[in-house]
Amino acid sequence: MLVFKHLFFLYPPKINHKKSSISTISSLLNLCNNQHFLKQYHARFILHGHHQNPLLSSKLIEFYAKTGLYSHSLRVFDSILCPSFDLYNRVLQILAISGEFGKTLLFYDKMVSNFMYPDEFLYPFVVRSCREVIDVNLGRKIHGHLIKIGFDLNESVVDELVEFYDELGEFENARKLFDEMPERGLDCWNSAILNCLQNGHVDECFAVFNQMMEDNVRPNSVCVTNLLKASVEVKSLKLGIFVHGVIVVNGLSGGVDLGTALLTMYSKLGSLKNAVLVFEQMLEKNIIVWNLMISAYCRYGHLKKSVDFLREMISEGMKMDVFTALAVIPSIGELKSRQCGSQVHAYCIKNGLDSEILVQNSLIDMYCKVSACKKHPETRVAELAAEKLIALEPTNAGNYVLMSNIYAAAGKWDRVAKMRSVLRDRGLKKTPGCSWVEINGKMHEFRVADTSHPNSEDIYSILRFLEIEIEDVIKLSVLKPSVFDHEIAYQ
Repeated sequence: MLVFKHLFFLYPPKINHKKSSISTISSLLNLCNNQHFLKQYHARFILHGHHQNPLLSSKLIEFYAKTGLYSHSLRVFDSILCPSFDLYNRVLQILAISGEFGKTLLFYDKMVSNFMYPDEFLYPFVVRSCREVIDVNLGRKIHGHLIKIGFDLNESVVDELVEFYDELGEFENARKLFDEMPERGLDCWNSAILNCLQNGHVDECFAVFNQMMEDNVRPNSVCVTNLLKASVEVKSLKLGIFVHGVIVVNGLSGGVDLGTALLTMYSKLGSLKNAVLVFEQMLEKNIIVWNLMISAYCRYGHLKKSVDFLREMISEGMKMDVFTALAVIPSIGELKSRQCGSQVHAYCIKNGLDSEILVQNSLIDMYCKVSACKKHPETRVAELAAEKLIALEPTNAGNYVLMSNIYAAAGKWDRVAKMRSVLRDRGLKKTPGCSWVEINGKMHEFRVADTSHPNSEDIYSILRFLEIEIEDVIKLSVLKPSVFDHEIAYQ
């Protein structure tokens, strides 16, 4: 077939173009899947006077676009004396679908200047183009056109307009448009929930969902997956359990994506028991699911279980990836098991993960914790690895802390002091850890000496009062200093 195409263009058949049917010429055009051949055919196309035929011109425009020659598509269009409304729509659609958003908007402006407007099925592409190029003024202008021609209540059009205003930060306008829609299908509700999630209005996700329930629209897996993500964002286990209930009541499929979303929610919000139940009920388990469980066991102090899970995963034929390594290595460090550490290190080498900076970082930290650097000949190896990390990331304070830990494990306190001096002199600080407290379904985040919380003054006032109370209890105690004193102070 390929040989025939080459012969066709080298020795084109003699066709009586006046008598040949449009369908015959159209069929010959279908043979052109190469830019060079397409240009040859275009030349013959003009030579025999077919460049004004709307059907053939439309095909030529489409074929140029398929080969990436959008400028040629527009030239063909410009050569037509009286392009039809359908041809305008076709060119606009080709440009928009191809991701040529700037050209789409220029062509739309050209179309409107000729007193033509796209049909309601193409306007979503036009609005999306405005969103992609962030053309605020043109977006508002197009919204005005939509109101003028009566397409402003079309579900697909409004859906794109809502996203457009959401990304501008005009959430009230987006919500007003959504509320005024006469009919809202499931896709529209899902888009509204997703927009709230992506644009920082996470609390609104559940308000929209409640409104959706009032309209008797049943959710699908896409809807509940976004709600599970919203539960994690607001750090509310109660909302997560509520969404799980919605999944069960509506008999939604327990596929791997939905199962992963449930597992993520439970593992991140502190319900390891429910995470395990979800894992056990999943029929299909991919590497993401296994990594989530290993990480969850490690996070909640079940260190040996996380290592056992790794072994079970490997026995199931799964291969470790970077996230597996980063999830399980901290457990081994806390367990202080050199044997497990060497085994996981071997797994990392086998799967080509030992060259990853983050994995190297974790392995060094692990070896420090299991005291391998002090008692075994890996001391110099760990030092070299840490030095390499510092060379690659000289502004990462964590690398210097790792090096300091290596020296501390080896008893080299003069070098520990030197590392701390380097951190101080270079003005580097390790990212502080944080804690969370859930009150009335809302999660509050705290760091050491943190004053960012809106009620920080009241919180510190209560803490100072508690300090005074503790001091009074200690002073009044007639017991000799003992462990009991510390217990009172702690309480």
